[in-house]
Amino acid sequence: MESLIQVLEHGVLDNGEKADFITLHSGQLIALTRKSIAVYRSTANLKDPLGNGLIGLSPIPEEYLLRANEKGFVQTYRSGYVGLNEGMALLITPFKVSLFKTNDDALTGSNPLAFIELTPVDLR
Repeated sequence: MESLIQVLEHGVLDNGEKADFITLHSGQLIALTRKSIAVYRSTANLKDPLGNGLIGLSPIPEEYLLRANEKGFVQTYRSGYVGLNEGMALLITPFKVSLFKTNDDALTGSNPLAFIELTPVDLR
């Protein structure tokens, strides 16, 4: 498997806020908005009004809020690396999703702006 990412979709939440939805091969869903990163057990859990299936939610610091272009926040992705607008990066590992201000920070794992621990997935 070349990438942890199965599908990337640009969309809008029910409240009208732009979002990028990153579905992982494990079935987990990362919802990336201007102000936060959320991880759900599956895409079906995104619309659960009780929040069942929400693994974690991490706000993005006010001074680093994401900016969307006409499509969304994600410019490129490969393996567990997600390049965002304005040089920011999201790093996805089997155990954690982390947001970084720069690619260099992402490469070294230094100074994460936001992160969420992922639940273990049985890949058997």
